[in-house]
This record gives sequence, structure tokens and C-alpha cells, in this order.
Amino acid sequence: MKAYYERDGVTIYHGDCLDVLPQLPDKIHTIVGDPPYCSGGRQQAGARLNLEKSARNTWFLTDNMGTDSFLWWMREIAGRLFNLAELGAHFYCFTDWRQYSNLVTACETKGWTLRNVVVWDKARGGAMGSFWRNNHEWVPVFTKGPARAIAHGSCFNTWHGTKPQADEHATVKPLGLVSYLLQAAGTGSVLDPWMGSGTTLLAAKTLGCRAIGIEIEEQYCEIAAKRLQGEPVMPMTRADDLHVRKQVFQQRWMAPITMMADVDRLLSTVRGEEQTERWNEAIEAGKANVAKRMAELAGQADRVTQCLEILARLNGLKWEVRA
Repeated sequence: MKAYYERDGVTIYHGDCLDVLPQLPDKIHTIVGDPPYCSGGRQQAGARLNLEKSARNTWFLTDNMGTDSFLWWMREIAGRLFNLAELGAHFYCFTDWRQYSNLVTACETKGWTLRNVVVWDKARGGAMGSFWRNNHEWVPVFTKGPARAIAHGSCFNTWHGTKPQADEHATVKPLGLVSYLLQAAGTGSVLDPWMGSGTTLLAAKTLGCRAIGIEIEEQYCEIAAKRLQGEPVMPMTRADDLHVRKQVFQQRWMAPITMMADVDRLLSTVRGEEQTERWNEAIEAGKANVAKRMAELAGQADRVTQCLEILARLNGLKWEVRA
């Protein structure tokens, strides 16, 4: 099996972790994972819609599964991780409140023991319009067999810190949080089966640990390699990766109340003449999808008003409600 990147004790493999994990020869001391949550707006029924040019299959791979598919998929991976782990190994796996029980079921039925849950307090609110705005994520803590002792006594199961503003990956986690988890687990080899932009590998390298990362999307393998080498990383909002934001924008017409926040976020990050053409394409696609959603919501006055507000903002107009 050929490595995509190998330097200074850190190795990256480009591929599906289900295929790569059985080929790893060494036992692993600590596993930190951030699998696709497959939750939130991606409900079980909605995740199976076959929409032309939908972002559901391309936002990032494997984030389009329903509950039953996620449980099966996660259980398969949990079993392979269990086989690779040393006795006493820690497994920290990010999730949210919707998938917590499914994740725990998948892991426990493959031998992992749930020991605790670390809560990441993001210190800021979630999407506007949400029913109880979400500002935290969960990190269930599993061990293989008897729990290996925490490396030092200052570890509490709440970590406070905001989400990184960098756009290397849509769900990037704070370097400080990942370092906190690795320090608790103690020095040893580290594995991240859903590497993303390489935050776990960067934390492991900084702490002097050998590390292996697996990532199914090559663009993130390249970003992670650059981060590890200290090279500047072109953020995803630039022209070469703006198509990802366009896909998210297209998807969000299914939940119009969240689109206002998305528009503000995109407008605040787009810079430079080089992005003008692709940004215009994203705007046109968004306008078309909002118009489609407006037609579907005919007769639902409140939701139509929301869509009209969004459409007005996309056209740079001020929206006013008149009696």
C-alpha cells in the first residue's frame, strides 16, 4: 500500500478507511476520529433523495447516509479499529446529539467500552432560526479493555473554544481540542481514519507522536500535507474550491430559514476578482433553487416570505414587508 505522504513520522493514505485499515500492520495507541455526522438537515428520508446536481452526494463523501446506513457503516469501521488498537487504547470520536446513541451502539457491539463523554463548548450560537441553537459537540471516549490511565490529572470533560475560522475543511476541529485529547491519552502512535485537513496529524506531530491519517478525498490529503510541511494553505473559499461552497448553497434551499446565515458567511469570505465568475455561478444556482422552493411553498405564507427575503438579498435588494 503506497502512502500519499510520509515524512517525520507522519503518514497519509488516500482511500476509504474500510479498505485501508485492514492493511495497517502496527498496533495503535490512540485513535481520534471525526466521521461524517449524517445528521441535522440530512434527515433519513431526505438523505435518500435523488436530486439532480444535489450536494448531498458531493458535499463530502459518506455524509449522505440515513440512520440505518450510518449504524452499519460505523459498526464495520469500529470493528476494524478495535482490531488495530492496543489493549487500553483510547478512542475519541466526535459526534452530535442526534447520532450519539447510534455511534455508541456501533462501537460497543464491536468491543469498545464507553468511559466518558467530552463536551466541546463552542462558546457561540449555532445556526440562526434553529430550535434551541446548538453550540456544542460531543466526543464519546471509548477504550479497548481496561482503561489506560489519563496521562495527567488536569483533564476535565468540558473543553471551551470556538470553531476555527480557517476554511480548509467544512468541519475542521480546533487544534487545541485535539491536542488536549492526545495529551490525555499519553504518548504513543495516533490514528485518524477520517483525517480531513489533517488537524489530528498536526497535533500529533507537535507532541512528538507517530501518526497515520486516512482520507477519502484527495484534495484534503493535499491540504493536510501542506499543513504538515508548514506551507500556506489556500482556503476553500478561493476560486479553486469555491465549487464546494456552491454545492452547499444549492443544498440549503431545502431549509430556507438557514440560508440567510449561509449567504452572510459566503459574502464575508469571498475575496478577489479571480472568484467573481464562480461566485456568480453559485448565486445564480442559489436564486434558481430559491425560486423552485418558493413555488413548492405556495400557500404557506410565512415560509414564502422567508424565501422572498432570501431572493431579495441574493439580488442585492432591500426587502420590505408591506401591508
